[in-house]
Amino acid sequence: MRLWKRKKHGIENPEVIDIISLTPDSDVIEIHMVQTVEWGGKGDQVLLIQDKLNAYLNFLLSGQLAEQAPAHAELPWRIVLFCQSEPPLEVRDFVEKAAPVAAESGGEFTWRMTSAAADS
Repeated sequence: MRLWKRKKHGIENPEVIDIISLTPDSDVIEIHMVQTVEWGGKGDQVLLIQDKLNAYLNFLLSGQLAEQAPAHAELPWRIVLFCQSEPPLEVRDFVEKAAPVAAESGGEFTWRMTSAAADS
């Protein structure tokens, strides 16, 4: 019998923080949103990413990160859209236009290919 249902991660679910990590030199907290659908597939990916970004900004600015990781609460933060394949132009444009919003909130917003995707 299953007592709980695990929530699906990825850009399709803004209620879930996909990955929180420290950069290798431990000076930046990265909060990753993961591409879990093919670009151009079902739904409007830009709207999915926008919803996820808003949820991540709320998570950061409401103090939830500080509650979960108080030892790292004062570190700078970066939200990263982790892509399994090259994002289309409209996604890259959205990230470029949304990056100043993250900067005004005290952090960064960017995209990056996953290491597996970059190696192929």
